[in-house]
Amino acid sequence: MTKIAAIDLGAESGRVIVATIADGPAGTTVELDLINRFTHMPLTADGGLRWDIAALQRHIIDGLTQARARHGDIAAIGVDTWGVDYALVDAAGELVEAPYCYRDKRTDGVMADAWRTMPDAEIFRRTGIRSMQINTLYQLIAHQRQRPASLAKAQRLLGMPDWLHFWLSGERANEQTFSSTTQLCAVGARDWDRDLISRFAIPEHLFAGIAPAGTVLGVLRPALARQCGFTTAPRVVLPGSHDTASAVAAVPGDPATTCFISSGTWSLMGAHGSGALTSPEAHAALISNEIGVGGAPRPLTNIMGLWIVQECRRAWAKAGTERSYAELTRLAAEATPLRAVLDVDDARFLHSSVDSDDMPSRIRQWCAERSLPAPADVGQTVRFVLDGLADAYARVCANFERLTGKRFAAVHVVGGGGENQFLAQLTADACARPVVTGPTEATALGNVLTQAVAIGALPSPAEARATLARSIALKRFEPSRGAAQRG
Repeated sequence: MTKIAAIDLGAESGRVIVATIADGPAGTTVELDLINRFTHMPLTADGGLRWDIAALQRHIIDGLTQARARHGDIAAIGVDTWGVDYALVDAAGELVEAPYCYRDKRTDGVMADAWRTMPDAEIFRRTGIRSMQINTLYQLIAHQRQRPASLAKAQRLLGMPDWLHFWLSGERANEQTFSSTTQLCAVGARDWDRDLISRFAIPEHLFAGIAPAGTVLGVLRPALARQCGFTTAPRVVLPGSHDTASAVAAVPGDPATTCFISSGTWSLMGAHGSGALTSPEAHAALISNEIGVGGAPRPLTNIMGLWIVQECRRAWAKAGTERSYAELTRLAAEATPLRAVLDVDDARFLHSSVDSDDMPSRIRQWCAERSLPAPADVGQTVRFVLDGLADAYARVCANFERLTGKRFAAVHVVGGGGENQFLAQLTADACARPVVTGPTEATALGNVLTQAVAIGALPSPAEARATLARSIALKRFEPSRGAAQRG
């Protein structure tokens, strides 16, 4: 029996989960125990929208302390987070400043200026990553222009999970799956594109070597081990430290033939098994060739995701009406759908209401600009967003079939968004094919199974997939009669 902890941090919430990997009559299984779940939000501080690092550290220590009390010593710990955000570390190993949140407005307008130095098509050809203003590349260009003194002070750039692994272990590494999200690596993310970095006048010394998922960094720092109560310090292991990489590692079935959606604050939809897609057609289709656990390209498209519903819920709560996600989904299912289709990827929906107007107002503005009727109430607003998401999924699925020459038999949804059964049915109808959902805690499962292979608790990735298949239950949603495939 082996105990492994996953520290799984999304862009709105986090959790510490302990997995018990044990042999049984039917084979090895993995069982998850949610230790603590917490919300975390960026704060407006020092002229920008920044992550509350001290709060994150407190939540992680609290989770590991509870994990030790409930499970005894554990074998390993690994962190995954959202992509693109970074920490700057000085010569003493301290943070130069609190890390920015990717939703900060400092990158507004930066892409168009950057393309005068290197055209977007060339950036895509070199990196394989779709240009989005949230990407680390554009964040660093903005950082260089607006806060050059902090970049000058920095000795090393670490992605958010890399910095947390450094805090836990004292060892620095840039993990490959996360590094692939930055738009600063050559296609395949085995090394940084140092010519591109130089062309944009970003200090080259910030970037050290890239380590693959499954690297054992070291052990938990002695002071932290004592604080959390461990008798034997756990090893610190790099999982797929980009949360999408860990989530996709937990997609059941043959990864070479599966169209997946990792559904949460963002929706990441893509396919394994075709190598990197870097043609002009892939560029036009907004493909990003991120890297999966194991080092192979994992082409996908970023879709705004349930963030829009989350921000609507926050606005309605602020106005005095608190509703659960389950209630919002029920109201959406009861609402009359609008004939228009919301473009969920409109740039206005990116920013947090912390530093912008609220999300329902932005949806009404989007409708007004097109002379379309706006949603009449809460239920119709949520329905408008969910229909927009399902339409985006159908469009992206058609793109991947066209680019890969495959025909996907089903769409597999993993992550917390898979719990929304109404959205799953809308997706099945829009894509005109079955939708399979589960596991909900895919990111944590992918995280711990990668660690398990790294420390020898499981012999191979194939056995990790077999363990996963024995440990989860799936749901299947068939398209309604008359649903027609898009594209």
